[in-house]
Amino acid sequence: MLPQNAYNFKSIEEAKLLEPGEFVDICGIVTKVDDIQDITVKNGSKLTKRPVIITDANCNTIEIALWNNLSKTIELNLKDIIIIKRGKIGNFRNTNYISVLQSSMLKINDMENEESKRLSEQNKDDIK
Repeated sequence: MLPQNAYNFKSIEEAKLLEPGEFVDICGIVTKVDDIQDITVKNGSKLTKRPVIITDANCNTIEIALWNNLSKTIELNLKDIIIIKRGKIGNFRNTNYISVLQSSMLKINDMENEESKRLSEQNKDDIK
């Protein structure tokens, strides 16, 4: 387990202002989990992606992209609290999103983490 100060959490609003290619630590509540999508990128290679929407305590939302193997192996449910360390900012059609890479760390419902615990307590019934 990483110590609390090993994270440099940003709000979703701050993440939306970062430049593509920058990395971010973020915590949010899962409010939507889409089906896995097969996509073809500009260079012609095929990838699988599972888009997930997270919401913070201020009801701001951002898309998280789980790619390839992660899109198939990570089980997420509505209202799960996720922590992402070193998510990579991407931009598609002028909207920032966060990619969870193999080098990123993803934790689900880690109530040992103060940010996760705080978000859980604040939003027990608020997030739909």
